[in-house]
Amino acid sequence: MHQAKGTYQEWIAKYLSREITAEEQELLSAWLNENPEHRQLFEQFQKAWNSTEELHASFEPDVDAAWNKLKHRIGQGQTVNVKKGETTLIKLWPPSFLKIAASIALILAISGIALYFLKSTRHRFVEVASQDTRTLFILPDSSHVWLQPHSTLSYSHDFGKQKRDVKLNGEGFFDVKRDEATPFIVVGQKTQVRVLGTSFVVHARQGDEKEFVVVASGKVQFGEATNPANAVVLTKGDEASFLPEKPLDVRRNASQNAVAWKTNRLQFDNTSLQQVLDDLELYFDIQVRTDNPALLKCQFTGTFELPSAEEVLNLVCLSLNSSYKKDGKTYTLHGLGCP
Repeated sequence: MHQAKGTYQEWIAKYLSREITAEEQELLSAWLNENPEHRQLFEQFQKAWNSTEELHASFEPDVDAAWNKLKHRIGQGQTVNVKKGETTLIKLWPPSFLKIAASIALILAISGIALYFLKSTRHRFVEVASQDTRTLFILPDSSHVWLQPHSTLSYSHDFGKQKRDVKLNGEGFFDVKRDEATPFIVVGQKTQVRVLGTSFVVHARQGDEKEFVVVASGKVQFGEATNPANAVVLTKGDEASFLPEKPLDVRRNASQNAVAWKTNRLQFDNTSLQQVLDDLELYFDIQVRTDNPALLKCQFTGTFELPSAEEVLNLVCLSLNSSYKKDGKTYTLHGLGCP
């Protein structure tokens, strides 16, 4: 991977201050996914950052005095000689202390940066966006959002204080931290999803008439943003879609592949070809058509890990004695029907 300038500490500080670049965000997301301990460390820094909002805006810590006090309490015989422009360590502290001191110094540094940026970003809206790849974002309340490519999410700078509202343009998988006192609301183009703590997929891309939600766990309320009466309660495995001036379409025990782009696994079990093609379009962001409607009634079974569109379509065509042609992002199936 190309290594941008900086370290994960700097990327975290830039992320928390909303100054991170797209390249740095991608590197930070990759680092977070490397190890669960990385996410734990991130959340520790996030807590330190959030705590600074409770400080007075004019507060300026006396770092030198704090360091001298800390040094005095560490123990006897451990000294530091300080000259103008340089610092010379006379006696090394034990490795265990160095790890603690490094963590304290980093949190102090991030907190200092936090105070600076809080002055300039308060009351602003924050927008995060994925580029050409699926990207993980961790919200201030520690909820996780995986955005599909070319999707954006925006929220107010005081997110989590009195409300947890986000605005989605595109598609995202949400794993929401439970907080009964502060509901989590995802606002689409014409719909909204209200939750307490659960995981689900929302599709609400500007320009698309259809918006939908698929629940992976927990319970949500989905409906029209401007008409609260037009809403339904969904639980695990349910899917609901919205089209203007039409009743909400609810499907219980929806396709298990609705969250496949999060799990990177496609599974079909005597599934109609119509559903297979629908799932492929959603997973790969492609269009799949057929010139023979009889094909859509055929059944297909197969499981794929980290698949490509061609890999799935090749096996589908082999099982149905058919073929396909590709034109850009559009695939057209040809065949007589089920064997």
